[in-house]
Amino acid sequence: MTSPQNKVLHYVIYGMLGLLLLACAGVTFVHMTLFRLVIGWIFFARDVFPQVQVSIPGVLTAGFCLAMFIAGLHLICQRVSIRYSQSKWPLRWTFSISGIVILMFVAGTSAVAILHQGTWLFGGDAPILRNSFREYFDANESKKHLKQMGLAIHNRAEQADGQLPQGGLFDQDGRGLHSWETQILPFLDQPDLAAKIDLKIPWTDAAQSELFRKELPVFLRPGVKVEPVDGFAPSHYAINSHLMSLEKPLRLQDVKDGLSNTLFIGEVDTNPRAWGDPVNWRDPSLGLRPSPLTFSSPDLHSMKSYSAGVLFLLGNGSAHRISKDIDPAVLKVLSTPNGGEQIPAEF
Repeated sequence: MTSPQNKVLHYVIYGMLGLLLLACAGVTFVHMTLFRLVIGWIFFARDVFPQVQVSIPGVLTAGFCLAMFIAGLHLICQRVSIRYSQSKWPLRWTFSISGIVILMFVAGTSAVAILHQGTWLFGGDAPILRNSFREYFDANESKKHLKQMGLAIHNRAEQADGQLPQGGLFDQDGRGLHSWETQILPFLDQPDLAAKIDLKIPWTDAAQSELFRKELPVFLRPGVKVEPVDGFAPSHYAINSHLMSLEKPLRLQDVKDGLSNTLFIGEVDTNPRAWGDPVNWRDPSLGLRPSPLTFSSPDLHSMKSYSAGVLFLLGNGSAHRISKDIDPAVLKVLSTPNGGEQIPAEF
């Protein structure tokens, strides 16, 4: 027969295995929530205690009031005990009752504080726990979008002798015609929309500009406010300018540094361009920060260092978060398709 101690041990082991499986699957918000609930008070105390100012008059006043309360309680209990039981009231009983009253007061105050803070965590102006869940699911959805675009690029390349879409299409006069996103529409379950677009005339031409006002979910990053760009539907993703802004499009075989070592598409949450814009590209080597020229993400504003970064699609179709604190030299290496640089082993 299993003893209660063994049952508890089994539950602990099962719980640890469950957390390990979640971690292996990339589900980390459960661990972070447990960590905050169990260990978070230590960091709170570390940040708050240095700011606490002890008021000597306040402490003396509180001590005097507590002493008067205990003395008054003892006198009252003493008289009642002598009157009804003809016996003295032990002082230790007074201290016991006083301790219980103080404990109840502290417990009530703590319960109110827990309710208040719990409400704030889930529904306040800066709801930490809700944000943790939302950031996690938004990032996962963004990964799906990146992988969809990656699959579309590869499917298109298979039909074009390995050729990647150009960063933008331009006519002989240098006028912008269409974006790389427009070129992969047929492979993003948008064949009807793609069939209506004439690649020989500019995307802003009155004959077809209305098509580019349609918001396409695959080009929208969850967690980023959707705002039209000069009346056109935005894109919260941009192409690596080192890879696709060339006049002559590259082929997959031309990425000599390796598809798994080359950034293709990244997130953008600052000054995004329309998805039909032929110059929707950015340079990853400029750093990961909010600006009109760089890749950026809502996660860059996160207070959690483990999630502060930008999600990128690599050439092999996988999506990874690149930390904002990445070594600039490493970021430059990942930005070029055939620079011949040595990729650091830790990456």
